Amino acid sequence: MRTRPTPPILHRPGARRAESPTTGRPHWQPWALLVMAGLCLPGCVVAPYGHGPAPGYGAGYGGTYGGPPPEAPLAVVEAPPPAPLVEVIPVMPFAGAVWVGGYWGWVGGRHTWIAGNWVAPRPGYGWQPHRWVPVQGRWHLMAGGWVRH
Repeated sequence: MRTRPTPPILHRPGARRAESPTTGRPHWQPWALLVMAGLCLPGCVVAPYGHGPAPGYGAGYGGTYGGPPPEAPLAVVEAPPPAPLVEVIPVMPFAGAVWVGGYWGWVGGRHTWIAGNWVAPRPGYGWQPHRWVPVQGRWHLMAGGWVRH
């Protein structure tokens, strides 16, 4: 007569396993939660809202405080931009915030609405919006940016 092999012992004989009284399934061990948090959190980035201009809104022109926007157009196209969209301006997130309105950009070979947002003010500077300028039958998208008063 053959005997069946004994299954391996996965826990100490007689030791209680941590199980949920309602489901009967094992509880998560505290160290397992810490390991999972350690694997997930390094990918998180926390950036304070409203500190400096948003990307695409004059950041990087002329150093820290920026200079005037570049004179070279961001795009030159044949088709005129559509009429500006009416934006619902959300509540000001912090005192003194400056609303930078949206504009029609040129992305992927077509006009694409770039939504407006709130940015931190820059003492001594005013915001010059992006704009489309007709030049010899073509449309040039000129960059917006901070301009010294």
